[in-house]
Amino acid sequence: MPFSQIVADLLTLSIKLQMYAVEYESLDMILRHDDSPLKICIVSREYPPETLWGGIGTFTYNLAHGLKNIGHEVDVVAFSPYQNSLSEDNGIRIHRIVSPEMPFLKKTLWEYATVALSPFAYWYSKKISAKIEELSKEKKFDIIDFPEHIGEGFCTIRKNLYPTAVRLFTPLSLIGRLGMNKVSNSMDYYFIGLLEKSSIRRATAVNSPSDNLAGMVKQNFKINRKIEIIYNPIDTEKFSPMGDMHLSQAKHLRVVFAGRLEDRKGAHILAQAIPKVLRAVRNTQFDILGSDCAGVFGYPSMKAYMIDVLRDHGAVDNVNFIDPISYEALPGYYGKGDVSVVPSLYDNSPYTCLEAMSCGLPVIGTSAGGMPEYIDNGINGIVIPPNDSDALAGALIDLLSHHEKRQDFAKKARKKSLNIFKKEIVSEKMVTFYRKTILHHKRRTQPQYFGDIAK
Repeated sequence: MPFSQIVADLLTLSIKLQMYAVEYESLDMILRHDDSPLKICIVSREYPPETLWGGIGTFTYNLAHGLKNIGHEVDVVAFSPYQNSLSEDNGIRIHRIVSPEMPFLKKTLWEYATVALSPFAYWYSKKISAKIEELSKEKKFDIIDFPEHIGEGFCTIRKNLYPTAVRLFTPLSLIGRLGMNKVSNSMDYYFIGLLEKSSIRRATAVNSPSDNLAGMVKQNFKINRKIEIIYNPIDTEKFSPMGDMHLSQAKHLRVVFAGRLEDRKGAHILAQAIPKVLRAVRNTQFDILGSDCAGVFGYPSMKAYMIDVLRDHGAVDNVNFIDPISYEALPGYYGKGDVSVVPSLYDNSPYTCLEAMSCGLPVIGTSAGGMPEYIDNGINGIVIPPNDSDALAGALIDLLSHHEKRQDFAKKARKKSLNIFKKEIVSEKMVTFYRKTILHHKRRTQPQYFGDIAK
């Protein structure tokens, strides 16, 4: 290459770098002087109580209330299995929309979702787009926030009429592709993947609760764009320590597992670890909270498998299987615990981890997913390899056998929740993200750099 061409290329690169620097500085200048309330629309198929407290619903609920608490106006567009409705939740307007109807039949697409989810996903996305257009005639939203899961924002985002933010929760198609679900219809997952991938590619900006999930999505969807990391928020007032109950040296030490009894949550690994723990720390009780699911190793259900393992080792009396409880009652169970376990084979950033930490419990979680970004190994919890009952048992024996260490971990877990995961703190970071997203939409650019928002 001629020397003159090298010089020209270097000058071009220098000019581009200066332009990026000027753009970032101008964005930063504008944002520092902009504290006006935003009109925010959050789209989420899950929003309790009608759709219970799944991970997406819990995130949406905490974010919506965090944004409202710091002075912003929030509307939520959510699914209803019953009827279209408008309600209010402490100043947050909730717009419920029902499933599209099945053409020529007297059933909705949602009623066929277990057989074929992709038709529901596409037509539901169209209904969401129509609802947003209807609401926009009444109120001009500053930004619209979508989950990537099943591509709810597909039809709205492709029009490029509004600033749009997409939040990663783990794409359903990726869950199927990586074998994290029992896939019965691979073609269905393929079409949902097209909706999810398009939403992530075309949105003005994208954020994720963990670096791990962001990297996985980029690699598997072959997407090369900036994905900002903003942690999940938690209500630290609702989930708070109940005195010193879980820090005391009581007659029985309690281990809490909260989650569906399924293989992805590692329930079978916990069952294998319990007898090993009891041989070392006999005064331990295990509270297992969650709904039963399909089993493993030929058993009809996971609970049936767990009971069989426990019975073989004489450990049944030390385990309390507790049916699904209300979200309001959940802090009370954490409050009676000494240690929480989240032995998932994969989880991007489970709320069970955040809830336990906020209640002042040390958490034992796995390295498969985003948990190591929430748990500080050896400081407020322990990170172990997935699918390893010996490692799980060893970590439990360590914490259950050392009261002062357990107490120190518990206090540090609560402190991190208050300083980093509190819903108002995370909501402030999300607002910074929203403002930059709005500016990029006005300039018709995708952000290359957002600055240090999450940390």
